Amino acid sequence: MRTSPRSRLHPRLFKGVAAIMIWFSPAVPVRGERVGMRYMVSNVEAASEHLLQWEKRGPHWNKAVRVCIAAIAGEATPQEARRCFRLAAKEEGVLMADLDDASPRTRRSR
Repeated sequence: MRTSPRSRLHPRLFKGVAAIMIWFSPAVPVRGERVGMRYMVSNVEAASEHLLQWEKRGPHWNKAVRVCIAAIAGEATPQEARRCFRLAAKEEGVLMADLDDASPRTRRSR
């Protein structure tokens, strides 16, 4: 059974419609407002909320907003939204290193 794009929208947009979280992986680590605060953004809805709080609204921000809206409407994939959100976070200066990247490697490449 195919669901309509409207049934996937956030309840704040349409009253009486249950929200379906649109997840992506891996999560995108972004710096929070307080020193040392890190948010691991792992779904399109959270990415959208973060985007609306940012001050720099450059080309990557604009694309990320459009792709998040498209993902909520079922017209873009969650991975596309993640990729655009990550670029916008870098543009905003809030993208943090992945936790996996910060840990020392146990094997060396030869």
